[in-house]
Amino acid sequence: MKKIIGTPHNINDFWEWAYSDVLCNINRGILAEFLIASTLNLTKRRREEFDEVDLHYKGKKIEVKTSTFIQCWSQKKLSNIIYNISKKRKLKKNGINYTKTVKRWADIYVFCLYTAKKKTENILNTKLWEFYIIPTKVLNKKFKNQKSVSLNQIKKICEPIKYSKLKTNIKNEI
Repeated sequence: MKKIIGTPHNINDFWEWAYSDVLCNINRGILAEFLIASTLNLTKRRREEFDEVDLHYKGKKIEVKTSTFIQCWSQKKLSNIIYNISKKRKLKKNGINYTKTVKRWADIYVFCLYTAKKKTENILNTKLWEFYIIPTKVLNKKFKNQKSVSLNQIKKICEPIKYSKLKTNIKNEI
């Protein structure tokens, strides 16, 4: 266990303090990336914060997007499910400049939906998640320059997949 030198704490204390609310947007997104990485046996490679895509698998690039009906903050109604699919510039290897090219850099997108509608549910229960896998070429054809896509639009072109079937379905798309 890595100690935080000069304190009585270790790295787990920090992680619990900073990241234990995985319902919050940033943490939920990283959890979704971890779920995909774990089913593809990619957790040995550390996550790269500023990579052009979230995961690399068998020479293919995967972008992971996540959403949920409930949020970590107080709500009067459930959230609409919308995913960002905007085209982006890629950070150059120098870590300072961006490319001039603006596009969707991934080969496939995995849209992750935490389906719970009550905060009492356990976000760490993979049975409460659905996954939608869409090749980027399909996104580009159907949604051209759209910056976002709704769950209803996604459901028109693919079926939800449970976590237990995720690896097989990603392999089929690659």
